[in-house]
Amino acid sequence: MAGHPDTDDAEHIQQRLEMMQQAGVGLQVLSPAAGRAPYARDETAAVAAARLGNDIYAGLVARYPDKFKAFVSLPLPYIGRLAPRATAGHGMSWVARREPAHCGA
Repeated sequence: MAGHPDTDDAEHIQQRLEMMQQAGVGLQVLSPAAGRAPYARDETAAVAAARLGNDIYAGLVARYPDKFKAFVSLPLPYIGRLAPRATAGHGMSWVARREPAHCGA
């Protein structure tokens, strides 16, 4: 959404926390937005994108554990490359999985 704080920049995080307070939202569960999910035909790029996103979310969850939780994002179709790391030590216990068209059965 244009104009809404959607990065991990300190100013954006502060704006998001203020918006949450104004709206009476006590906890937000973070998940990659459409177009930002780590799905790519290139395995190396997909895995790197998933790791980066998960590390950013893990940092926010660690800094604001009472305000944010996060879905772990997996690099489809290369789930096996990240799954053990994604669920261990990040403080995130859920997995979001959206199946893009190029990953069909």
